[in-house]
Amino acid sequence: MPKKVLLALALVLSFVAAGGALAWRAVASAREGEVLVLADRALAGPIRVFVSPLAARRAVPARSTQAVEVPFALGQGASWPLAVQVETVLDPAALDARGRQVLLDGSAPRLVADAARQAAEAALQATPGDRVIGRPAALADPIRRQLAAALPPGLAPGEVSVRVDVPPEQARAAALAAVRRAAVPPLARVLYLGLDGMDWEILGPLIARGEAPNLGRLAREGVRAELLAYEPIVSPLLWTTAVTGRTPDEHGVADFVVTSAEGKVIPIPSGFRTAPALWEILGAADQSSGFANFWATQPAEEVQGVLVSDVADRVLGDHDRKPGLPPGTASPRSFLEERIERFYTTDTIPAERVRAWAPSLDDAEIEDARRYWRDPARRNAWAAAHPDDDDRKTPIPAFLLKNATHVANIERIGLALLEDPALGVVGLYFRDPDDTGHSFQHLAPPPHPLAPPEERARYADTVENSYRAIDAVVGRLVTAAGPGTAVIVHSDHGFRWGARRPVEVMPFAKGQPVEWHRLQGVFLAGGGPFRRGADAAPVTLFDIAPTILALRGVPADESMPGQVRTDLLEPSAAGRLPRQRIPTWAALVAPRRYENASGEELEAAQQQMVEALKGLGYVDDRAGRSAASGGEGAEPSGADRPNVMYHRNLATFLMNQDRFADAERELLRANEVELQPKTFWLLSEARAARGDVRGARQALEQGLAALPDKTEPSTVLWLVELALREGDPAGAEAVLARQSALLAREPAVRATAEGRIAEAKGDAAGARARYLEALRIDPRQSRAAERVAALSTTPAERAALVPFLEQALARDQHIEIYWKMLGLIRLEAGDASGAAAALARAAELEPGDEELAMTLATALARAGRPADARVVYERLAAAGTQRAPAWVNLGSLRAQAGDWRGARAAWERALELGADSPQLRAGLAEARRRTGG
Repeated sequence: MPKKVLLALALVLSFVAAGGALAWRAVASAREGEVLVLADRALAGPIRVFVSPLAARRAVPARSTQAVEVPFALGQGASWPLAVQVETVLDPAALDARGRQVLLDGSAPRLVADAARQAAEAALQATPGDRVIGRPAALADPIRRQLAAALPPGLAPGEVSVRVDVPPEQARAAALAAVRRAAVPPLARVLYLGLDGMDWEILGPLIARGEAPNLGRLAREGVRAELLAYEPIVSPLLWTTAVTGRTPDEHGVADFVVTSAEGKVIPIPSGFRTAPALWEILGAADQSSGFANFWATQPAEEVQGVLVSDVADRVLGDHDRKPGLPPGTASPRSFLEERIERFYTTDTIPAERVRAWAPSLDDAEIEDARRYWRDPARRNAWAAAHPDDDDRKTPIPAFLLKNATHVANIERIGLALLEDPALGVVGLYFRDPDDTGHSFQHLAPPPHPLAPPEERARYADTVENSYRAIDAVVGRLVTAAGPGTAVIVHSDHGFRWGARRPVEVMPFAKGQPVEWHRLQGVFLAGGGPFRRGADAAPVTLFDIAPTILALRGVPADESMPGQVRTDLLEPSAAGRLPRQRIPTWAALVAPRRYENASGEELEAAQQQMVEALKGLGYVDDRAGRSAASGGEGAEPSGADRPNVMYHRNLATFLMNQDRFADAERELLRANEVELQPKTFWLLSEARAARGDVRGARQALEQGLAALPDKTEPSTVLWLVELALREGDPAGAEAVLARQSALLAREPAVRATAEGRIAEAKGDAAGARARYLEALRIDPRQSRAAERVAALSTTPAERAALVPFLEQALARDQHIEIYWKMLGLIRLEAGDASGAAAALARAAELEPGDEELAMTLATALARAGRPADARVVYERLAAAGTQRAPAWVNLGSLRAQAGDWRGARAAWERALELGADSPQLRAGLAEARRRTGG
């Protein structure tokens, strides 16, 4: 080819190539997750657009992350990097010219990094150093806010994370220095007494008769309140909440026992406690304290002061105790060993101390009880002769001998602790009167159907006697504490006394004792800075630790949900408490250190405690199964492990907090330990509560398939309910057909299930007939009663339920919905007094139900009891109710009582919550006129 032709062809091809390049440059694109930035606009990908070939363009990620570090120092010569990671989110529509330019020229990452660094430095300057260490994540929001102000529009901060890596010892020392600077002088020394299971229904009449003079003095001269527990009403959970201020899922103590690394059942040890207790917090605040006998304190960790574990009195009271106590019994061990002769054994406890519980015991019976504890053969013979779940595991005189020894020794430990003025808090936990309640409350009046007549004749007063004995102990301890000491006394729960008692199960029956508990307990406080002669709103277990810390001038932490109960204190004292909480004590307490706590003697003490728990029904013989052990006969795994009830207790608590996903995780862990019908039922409830009806049905079906002989017929009714909730009446009928053999055991359940299916098909008359048939068979079929009430259209039809409700409540006083229904029916019929009585029983069972409380207050007001109605509203107010009508009504009741200042505060709160009416405005105007504002 001629040279000129080749040159011409090359020239043509170059023009073509140039044109192709220009054409390619005329197309700008961005993929999914990118933003196409141009000089005049920005567009979200995926996108392809035509632009000028020479126009600037850049495709950038819609989300990007920048990391910066800034120095963090506490002014003590040490500095650590504060690591901040910032996510940037682009909004194409909001980007202005400046924002587009920094993205086009690639300077955006540097701009974000510089702004993040400046924002972090500003946040550090505005935040106390201990808060940075305790909760660095709290800096994220102020950093995000400053970034949002500094960055161009359309370039917005997304997730911000903050971390500071401070060596633990340096962090703890620095933060503690800041906390100590913020502390205030203690208001008083504190004597803290825990009385397990004490109940106002027994204590109140004793005080009125002058038979509990020391507790009565606290009630008259100090502050008296109701103590509110939570479910499950299980002592290790409740008392550990009291001494940590934390929930059981946070403090880690969720059962009486666990399985040891060797495969033995042992009392839950201190290693399970994952939140710092009062003695640890006080020690970190450089204050000494002395605590004894609280749950999950063995082995006893080293403390500033004294810690006596919950197995110590088993060793001290043993008939053949040795002078050298086992490691882990107390810290320091010398505290007990130097005083060993002060403590009683079952051989040396004076007979009159035992007769304080049962005056009819003669010397021969008490001596025989001493021999029982000396002779293992006697104990084995008794156990063999009483194998049933509702049998006593210990003869009554032997039980009372051991109990008296325990109470006397805990008292003596307390007296020894009070001798040391350096101990700013002395805390003692007494198992009695819970132990006595579980052994004797069915023998107390009125007669109980399960009470053996011969035992009732001798021991009917034993529960009251135990209160009298504890009252005397409290008196001696308060006297030893001296004037000026702030005394706090409370129980963890109450008991169902009198007609409220379960009638079909013994209080010490295996696996059943919690059925005898109720949520309401006793709280008393007096001396020191406490108010004189005052009633207070209910105190929760979460309030105990923050309040004790505040009395010692130590701030509570933000992880404690309870309150510092300033309302219990004189106003002048309340103003001298720490003003702020710290982020957390968990990072500030020193790591636990233990004396070598292995050894046969400690194991023997642990086994004594386990046997005592079995005797009260709290622990059964299969408690040793655990998730890691895989059931009976498995090899030890090398670590202490929780059992079925540990996970179930946590799940129960979590479900009551509406944390259903967390509850489900615990229930699945329980099933890994051992399959039990109750676990499948709870799993179904948890899933249904969060909307997973199909999963709820699957849980029940799995339980039926795995445990057909152990599943209760009521499971079938729940399956029917779930099928109907899914709109599957055919599935509900299939369940009935498939489980006909199981339902044959409970015809009332079958009738209720048939009624539910009939109702779902639109046959209201047929459904009502089946429900009434179910109630005639068993009036405790609460679902049938609920549906009858729902289908009733007249007061007379609803009143027809009353005989069934009363029959059921005569057999089981614990059916909350029946008390509520009975109260509403009586209120509708004009029987306000009867309605108030029934609704009060319902409120006792469900103290957190605000709607129920307001209905009760209405009934009380209609019954001519405005003062009692006001008490209900005052409790709602103290709990921070958001219901405007409650504040409106409280204001009216305060005004009726002449409390115009209180009425004004209540009505103003009602307005804040959205209530408004001419009457409310007029009342508030009058209250303001009377109060001068």
